[in-house]
Amino acid sequence: MKIIELLGNIQALKLNCGNGLGSVHPHAVYVENEKKPFYLYYTPYPPDPAELPFLACSSNGIRFTDECACNPLIKRGKNNEWDCHHLADIDVLFAKNQWYMYYAGAKFVKGKKIVSIGVALSKDGKKWKKYAKNPIMVAESKYWWEYGTDNIKAVATPTVIYVNNTFFMYYEAIGKDGISRIAIAESKDGLRFVKKGIVLEPHFDWDRYGVNHPFAAIHNDKIILLYIGFDGRCYSLGLALAEVDDPSNIIYVSETPILTNRHNIFCNKLYRYISKLRLLGTGFV
Repeated sequence: MKIIELLGNIQALKLNCGNGLGSVHPHAVYVENEKKPFYLYYTPYPPDPAELPFLACSSNGIRFTDECACNPLIKRGKNNEWDCHHLADIDVLFAKNQWYMYYAGAKFVKGKKIVSIGVALSKDGKKWKKYAKNPIMVAESKYWWEYGTDNIKAVATPTVIYVNNTFFMYYEAIGKDGISRIAIAESKDGLRFVKKGIVLEPHFDWDRYGVNHPFAAIHNDKIILLYIGFDGRCYSLGLALAEVDDPSNIIYVSETPILTNRHNIFCNKLYRYISKLRLLGTGFV
């Protein structure tokens, strides 16, 4: 069967990939009263150095152009700065008449990968400037879930919601055991966060080697938290919920993932290889 018959009407977006081979981590925002109200934030990838925040806009949510922005929106730091290697996993939020773009920045110190979280600010969602006091969050050994390994020390993949006059950040952290977990932090201004602890960790067979890449959204009185689980062979998409009045109390929706990749020899070998590189801190991912 031809691939087009499998995909139906689904089409790949034509996006400016900069120096990357493709694009990942899309984050769409609808901006009212704009000629092109669909704002699509994403990062070109691979390789790592190409991973920087980009923006494309659309009038219909189907055909996008980057004429609305000067890409990349922000650039890597200088040599040896905390975000000199790549800027990944962007999450965009509009709150308190201000645009916030949270991201994970990485550098290498004697071969060890160090990942921290920073933020950029904007008045219109198009022109961005890094916050002067970045990074706003770093991995700290005093927290067991952030202790890291000999090859990587990381707080990463931030996703932030604004509810009840408070910013809540869900983020990924890697413990001494090499297992990734999802923690939460709170802030009143979206810039200075206080860590509160773990909200999600490996719980089922399909996510026993780590939960990561959270994405949070508010729907009515619920917080929807999507996340990736890894079983040592493949990655799957999980779903959890929380009440807006209690963002730290995460409730698992199902014992099975809501989406999983096909089990085939090529994918399984590829995922194991990528995961190994990630834990070794090679900079490939």
